[in-house]
Amino acid sequence: MTTCLRRASLAAALALASGAGVLLAQPVIHLETGGKEWVSARTPVEVVVASPPTAEDGRLAFLLVSPDGSSSLDVTDLFRPTERGFVYRPELAPLPPGEHDVAVYLVTPAGQWGEFTRVHLKVLRAGGFETATVVPRLDVTAEGRITGSGTQTSLSPAVTRDKLNAQLDLQGSFVRNGWTLAPRVNVIGASLQNEAIRFGQLGNAAPQVDLSQYAIGVTHGGFSLQLGSVIYGTERHLLFGFVSRGVQVKAPLGGGVDVSLVAMNGSPIVGWDNPTGLQQEGHRIFAGTLGVELLPNRPGGLRIEAIYVDGSQKPFSGFNQGAIVDAQKSQGAGLHLLASTASNRIRVDGGWTVSRFENPSDPLLSQGRTLVPVEPERRQAHYVDVFLDLLQRQTKAGAPMNVSLILRHSRVDPQYRTVGSFFQADREEDGAEANLFLGSVAAHAIYTLGEDNLDRIPSILTTKTRRAAANAAAPLSQLFASGGIPRAWLPTLSYTVDRTHQFGTSVPENGEFTAAFVPDQVTTNQTAAVDWFLPRGRGGLRYGHAHQDNRQPGREAADFILNTYGASVGVNAARGLDVGVDAVREEADNLELGQQTRTMRYGMNLVWNLSPAVAMSALASRSFSDQNPRAREFELWNADAQIGWRFERRRNPHGWGGRVFLRYLLQSIDNRIFPLEPQARQHFWRVNGGLSLNLF
Repeated sequence: MTTCLRRASLAAALALASGAGVLLAQPVIHLETGGKEWVSARTPVEVVVASPPTAEDGRLAFLLVSPDGSSSLDVTDLFRPTERGFVYRPELAPLPPGEHDVAVYLVTPAGQWGEFTRVHLKVLRAGGFETATVVPRLDVTAEGRITGSGTQTSLSPAVTRDKLNAQLDLQGSFVRNGWTLAPRVNVIGASLQNEAIRFGQLGNAAPQVDLSQYAIGVTHGGFSLQLGSVIYGTERHLLFGFVSRGVQVKAPLGGGVDVSLVAMNGSPIVGWDNPTGLQQEGHRIFAGTLGVELLPNRPGGLRIEAIYVDGSQKPFSGFNQGAIVDAQKSQGAGLHLLASTASNRIRVDGGWTVSRFENPSDPLLSQGRTLVPVEPERRQAHYVDVFLDLLQRQTKAGAPMNVSLILRHSRVDPQYRTVGSFFQADREEDGAEANLFLGSVAAHAIYTLGEDNLDRIPSILTTKTRRAAANAAAPLSQLFASGGIPRAWLPTLSYTVDRTHQFGTSVPENGEFTAAFVPDQVTTNQTAAVDWFLPRGRGGLRYGHAHQDNRQPGREAADFILNTYGASVGVNAARGLDVGVDAVREEADNLELGQQTRTMRYGMNLVWNLSPAVAMSALASRSFSDQNPRAREFELWNADAQIGWRFERRRNPHGWGGRVFLRYLLQSIDNRIFPLEPQARQHFWRVNGGLSLNLF
């Protein structure tokens, strides 16, 4: 089978050897690959030439040209003539891998070159892959103390010890016959034991060079298989975005039907051990989802997913969290609905689940005592979100006008739990959310109503929550633009308000409760800001007000008020030099105690790019707080300055680079509690040096 990839585009003749005026009949050239789109490096491909030029016309020459035309290689001597044309001799030099153009030239007896045509050649790489790429990256950072004195404070960073950290990341992609293999590996190393990624879990036994994550993915069309780090689940009350190590398979079944299956560890894990994530018996999650597109011509227009989850967890916490955990099991099933109109202006996302949850006996918690067993519970949960794009148009000036509304409802039964998702049970919530965009003006508002103790158990406190919040921003510079050019001196105004009222409906029975213990609290937060964005600088003013209003009997005076005032200015003082200053004052009033705590903070930051390779940054700040009546004073000085030199050497597509830096840190704390304690001072300063390398 002959594959003709490109023919000559000359209309009737090709004029070569200007001055000689030689006219040649149009040649017909194609590439013979044995019917294969991709050939191996040892394939003797043949360039078939019909109506070849005569010896008086000249000779043919062959060049391998890269797809972007940036490089070419004369391979004429590697072709030998045949009855039909010329055949490449791979025994002399294998074909270079990748995609190339074989450019065919006529070289006249006078030495002038003219291109006849080009044919495309695809050569497999080692292992028979059509494409094969591996992108490594190694980041190494070393930092150590040069000099310094003083005692490290409780607020200062851990910079007193020399350390070396490294991270190796490998990503690959290999394609063959429509199949894609995509591996990825990430390894992290730390010279300090307490910075090992599993130190919180294993303590001093944690490996200092450890596997952070890995994934091996295989895809072909709509089919995919992934081993290693996986993320699974779209049903928020059953299994939602759960990340761990395991095996996942997705496959289309045809007719708009698809299926996905997963088996994964019961908690997020890292490390060299347990590579599949499935080696801990009783600490696994198995799940499957069957999806049906009821409108195959409009994917997502009406989709239903049925999901089943069977999971169990032992009392293990994740590598990155410390917690008191308990053994648990759950089996659950659910339905997930996604629907939208053809215009996508109305969208619905809803789900219903049922879960059976149980707490197996845990000897670690019982400590040999006889405990009342926890009865398994079967409970339900559901939710629905409706998204409405009420207005989508433009003003006469071309500015967008968009108004959208979101309606939400959710209910989670009492004692509803599942091992694959985390939320508050025994709660029902309704809400509405509105968004408005009018040109450059944006506004957002939300209102929610929540309630717990859905079974109305008299001895349990029933709490209701009402929350209303809104924010808006208006850039005056664009609203009052002149001739389409913003007035830079006009500021952007923004305002945010958030009010939450949480209250108990009655005094629980038989719980030794009084009305004073039933919460009734209104919390209000407001923020107003004015910001300027100028060609050579920026500035802003901030005001914040927070009020915690307790209303339960006997606690009416237990209120708190916080007022915050802030200002900031930044200037591009010179090319590459940016200087900023800011100041914040806070006044916190405890109305019940008649006490006010005042805090003042001001600081300066500087970034100076001395050259493309050398940059300096500095940050200095002072915080001071006291109480009235006089009870405590606290003062903190902090400074952090560093200068760094970047270097880089690249040879496409790989190279290396790095940064050498010198860092100065200062921290001083004065703390005094009146009249009991004398003034306590802590002071330290350090000069550190470091080197970071990026090898890629």
